[in-house]
This record gives sequence, C-alpha cells and structure tokens, in this order.
Amino acid sequence: MVGLRSFLIMLTLLAAPAAESARAGFITYQASDFGAGPTDPRPNSDAEAALFNSAASGLGSTGQITFEGLPLGSPPAGQSLTVASGVSLTLTNTDHNPPPGYYFGVSNNPNTVVNGYNVTPGGSQYLEVVPIVNVGTATVDFHFASPTNAFGAYFTGVGTAAGVLHMVVNDGVVHDVVIGGSTLGGVQYVGFTDAGASVSDVTFQLRDVNSSTSRDLFGIDNVTYTSSVVPEPSGVVLMMIGSAACVACASLRKIRNAKSVVGRVGGDQALV
Repeated sequence: MVGLRSFLIMLTLLAAPAAESARAGFITYQASDFGAGPTDPRPNSDAEAALFNSAASGLGSTGQITFEGLPLGSPPAGQSLTVASGVSLTLTNTDHNPPPGYYFGVSNNPNTVVNGYNVTPGGSQYLEVVPIVNVGTATVDFHFASPTNAFGAYFTGVGTAAGVLHMVVNDGVVHDVVIGGSTLGGVQYVGFTDAGASVSDVTFQLRDVNSSTSRDLFGIDNVTYTSSVVPEPSGVVLMMIGSAACVACASLRKIRNAKSVVGRVGGDQALV
C-alpha cells in the first residue's frame, strides 16, 4: 500500500515540470538590415531566419510560401487567395488599383528598398502590401486550416511612410508585436514560435495610416510556417504519466477489494 501511494506521489511531482514545459510560451524573432536593397547582403535578417528555422523544425514539418507562380495582382478585393495547401491570404483596406504596368498584392514590381522587394533566390514575386490612403488600419491575414505554432517571414520597405506595422497572434492570449521600420527601408526578418499552441490566424496590421498623401508600402516574402504539428516530448511524458497513474489506481482498487473480501470471509468464519 505504501509503495503504491509513494508511486502516485512521485507521478504528481513528475507531472508538474512536464506540464510547465508543455507551456513553452510565445517566443519572437526579429532582426533587421535597414537600408539593404535587393542585391545587398542581409546578415542580421538571414541569421535570425536561421535561428527561427532551427526552432520551427523542432515543432513540426515546415512549409514555405514564396509567392512564385501565384496570379499577379491577387487576391482580388474582398476575396481570399490560397497561397499553400491549407493556407489562405486575405487583404483588407488595401489598394487594388495600381498604375499601369504594376501590381498590388502578389507582385513582380521593380525591386525598391523603400516599397518592398523579392528575396527568393532566382525568384521575382512577393506580396506587395499597399494600404488605402487615410484608411486607419490595413490588414494582412494568413489563415491556417490546420493550426500552426510557428511563423516567420522577410519584410521589406517597412517604415518609409505613414503607418506602424504590428503582428497580432492569438493563442488564447493576444500577442501584439510592433515591427519597427526605418525611413531607409531595407529588410528584416520577423517571426514567432509557440510550442504547444494552436494558432489559426497570423495577422499583420498597418495602423495609423492617417494621411491623405502618405502610406507605407511594404513587401512580405519567403513565409515559413509549421504545417503539421508534432507532439512535444513533454506532452508524451504527460500521456505516459497519465497511463501509469491509471494503472496504479486500478491496482490499488484491486488490493482494497481483495482485502475487503478477506475481511468478510474472516468475519463469517468467526460467527460459525
């Protein structure tokens, strides 16, 4: 009896740190190379991308969205665009009326350090986000049919005109991360990992677009995300602990029942 009780106490003590590990928390990745153009080196951004990729690969299989091959100018106003299997993109309060020869949304516009550019080696397309002037807030939303727990991307041209970019993630708690930019434009890598979480939407909001003459155009490219989440080791430990606890409780119940039967038999014999 003492052995079983001690075993159950031990299981409880083991479960506490395992449960805490399962809630690993929301971790952000952010590094910039302000002023860096399409052909310039981007050591800080690339190093941060490598850190993110290493962490994300431990949370599940990863997918990447480069926007190559997607219809130029998409998505249409008020509609979503499937950018990968199980991933859709929606733009809200963005301009869909580019000048002749240019594209807003999925774009192959001439690469510029202030308006955004392609970062895919050998590629030409990226997402060009163009808010409507004086709109207040323009939104880019990535929706995941199967929830993700990691997301990272290159952002280009942020901070060159009116607007402040935010990344908003809801994993049960709303995380609001400011993506600082520069009047020099350039490139930066931004992302998060959230082990143990299930995130259905990763949203970018360009707020404070309150000018009739200025709006911050920017690019997004090489989006990496976890496409199938694997159980964390701590989660497996918790399942094993739960199974062991059930077995222990069942054994304890059998022992108690057996002793109860012996007690009743002994009592009957005493009465004879």
